[in-house]
Amino acid sequence: MTNATTHATREVPGAAEVFERALAGFRANDPLPWIALLGEDAVLELPFNPPGKPQRLSGKDNILSYFQSSPATIDFNSFTNVRIHPMIDSDWIVAELTASGTVQTTGEAYDNRYVVVLHTREGLIRLQRDYFNPLMALNSDG
Repeated sequence: MTNATTHATREVPGAAEVFERALAGFRANDPLPWIALLGEDAVLELPFNPPGKPQRLSGKDNILSYFQSSPATIDFNSFTNVRIHPMIDSDWIVAELTASGTVQTTGEAYDNRYVVVLHTREGLIRLQRDYFNPLMALNSDG
């Protein structure tokens, strides 16, 4: 037996599993699993973010500061119609989903569709690009 066969190999999760772990946290109203999955050099792109809000955030600390500096305006209560489209490279996926919740400032229903492009490396998020309807986000500002 060679050393390669005597040592157990640790499987690094691909992008689909990382996305599922993060989504499980959001479904439980807990962003900590997503935060734990962000690489230190992660990039979050929000190409359709409303005017006055950043479209690209670089680095885990900057991503967290962005979300901590603006109070959450939406209480998410479900993520449905989730479709994960794996790529040839298992570190990439495209996911589609619908997020539903309540706008905190108005009490109105929030329903938005998202397309997420996710790239992972060594089980951590390196790039997350969220496409969503910016008009819904503008309406959530009260």
